[in-house]
Amino acid sequence: MAKASSERRRQRRVPVQIQIQYKSADGFFQDYIRNLSLGGIFIETEKPLPKNTKLRVEFCLPEMADPITADGIVVHTLRVGKKKKDNAVSGMGIRFSELESASKQVLESYLQGGAAAG
Repeated sequence: MAKASSERRRQRRVPVQIQIQYKSADGFFQDYIRNLSLGGIFIETEKPLPKNTKLRVEFCLPEMADPITADGIVVHTLRVGKKKKDNAVSGMGIRFSELESASKQVLESYLQGGAAAG
């Protein structure tokens, strides 16, 4: 089972607190990204969308002019009760299904730059 877990998380995740706007067939939303990688993001939200929901995301990285735009799919959800453990938050993991070329370059640059340091 450890192999399956490592296969799902090929890219290193970077902890962040970045505002994000996203839309699905059900509407428009605004929340915060808690971590990101080249493969996807985790969005902190009290109302995660159901698994397999397709959505379009847009967010701006700190000190980067061009927004990141991508299509994604909800691959897992996490609901934390009133008794939170170890800074756990409710939210959803999004895997990018399509990342525009320009957005991929901006994200790669960010992950290799200051964000990768800490």
